[in-house]
Amino acid sequence: MLALALVVAIAHQEPDVRSAISPESISAATRVIGASFTDEEILLMLDDVRENLASFEILRTIPLDNAIEPALYFLPQRVQHVGGEVVRRTRQPLTRNGMPPVSPSDVEDLAFDDIAGLHRALHGGSVSCVELAEMFIGRLKRMDEDLACVISMTEERALAQARRLDEELAAGESRGVLHGIPWVAKDLLAVRGTKTSG
Repeated sequence: MLALALVVAIAHQEPDVRSAISPESISAATRVIGASFTDEEILLMLDDVRENLASFEILRTIPLDNAIEPALYFLPQRVQHVGGEVVRRTRQPLTRNGMPPVSPSDVEDLAFDDIAGLHRALHGGSVSCVELAEMFIGRLKRMDEDLACVISMTEERALAQARRLDEELAAGESRGVLHGIPWVAKDLLAVRGTKTSG
């Protein structure tokens, strides 16, 4: 979001300034949005800001009427064309049938399972939300030593949420297909209590 804000702030300058984005112009834009960066950080973002600005310039060549609503969310729907008509297919519910028992000792085997498989394991009681969260947190910690892919590890938050979700399942409540499925947010998303550094 920050890079986007920087590009938008820079893009509204005069055309001749836009064509030559410099570290100084990025520094000025950061002051407009109330942020501050070191010279090294500004040099690191320089190529990306220029690239993003070039993308915006291409988008600006596409004529859009003001009556066109913005795409605020993505809803993929399975459709079927029957005799020229579009017929929406009903979604098939996930079932618990066919899921072999999973013990906590081999929960790591679920690391590459799909959402449907994880859903069946969680809702069938083969594995708990906490066990699944602990397994993925453990993998993140091990692999981060080589990949450096995690900026803010929110382990306590994840485990607290997993415990609440286990309690809900035990009470017969489900939030849906993604109930208890661990996920990682890219640092472009602003999450309360963590660093948004994208």
